[in-house]
Amino acid sequence: MEQMVANDVRNFCSENGYDYRDDYSGRGMYGAECVGIVGNADDILFNLGGFAEQNDLEIPNWDRDSMGLSSIIYFPSITIN
Repeated sequence: MEQMVANDVRNFCSENGYDYRDDYSGRGMYGAECVGIVGNADDILFNLGGFAEQNDLEIPNWDRDSMGLSSIIYFPSITIN
C-alpha cells in the first residue's frame, strides 16, 4: 500500500466533483501550505475511503476546517514544492 500523494488527491477531486486546493494553510501550520479538498466533509471522507481502497492507497493524517457552508479536509503532510 502506497501513501496518498498530491496527484492522487487531485485525481480524486476530479473524479468526484470536489474542489482541489494545493495552497491551504491550516491551523498550526504557520504559513506552510498543503493539499486540501473542499466540499461536504462527511461525503468527502466517505468517498475518499472508497477511492483509497480501490487504488490501494493509504490516507495520511488529515484535519478539517470550516469554510462557510462547506469544509476543507486537508493533509498537512502532502505539500506542493
